[in-house]
Amino acid sequence: MSDVTLATMPTETVLGRVANGNGRPPATSLIDMRDLWKTYEMGSEQVHALHGVSFDVKKGEYIAIMPLIYGGIGSAKRHEMAKQALAAVDLADRVTHRPNELSGGQRQRVAIARALVNNPSILLADEPTGALDTHTSMEIMDLFERLHEEGNTVVLVTHERDIAARAHRIISIRDGQIEKDEIVR
Repeated sequence: MSDVTLATMPTETVLGRVANGNGRPPATSLIDMRDLWKTYEMGSEQVHALHGVSFDVKKGEYIAIMPLIYGGIGSAKRHEMAKQALAAVDLADRVTHRPNELSGGQRQRVAIARALVNNPSILLADEPTGALDTHTSMEIMDLFERLHEEGNTVVLVTHERDIAARAHRIISIRDGQIEKDEIVR
């Protein structure tokens, strides 16, 4: 389990005022990450993928973060981890295929495999079925259900009622406020 904290910060800036008395302007970060640590157990070794990392993300920024290549994980181990992630989403038999040789649903499962490769403590999915047909959407939702049953925390954002109904808890937001927070199963 990771001790990663994600905090959203206010995006409003009041010009000409000091927000906190320390001479700095009010925070404009959308995401403020402080002192992140992530250690992977690789047999008897510990690999420190994150070692006290701090950064923020401001509104409008375009940021790339790279974990596997520079995380002290060798090429052979990275390939093995990728194969295991593809197997977890039932794509082990498509490991040598190029993206244009995969269906929309298979491409979505590859995206999920990418998210799973580092064994995250939480899986965030924004409209994971938005561009898929009904049958493929249900396959993806079956996959999320299986990942949840295996102990993964899954948070998905959707506008589709039938997709939301597959979750165990639904938080409905209207006009920027929580309208309803209900346990459905």
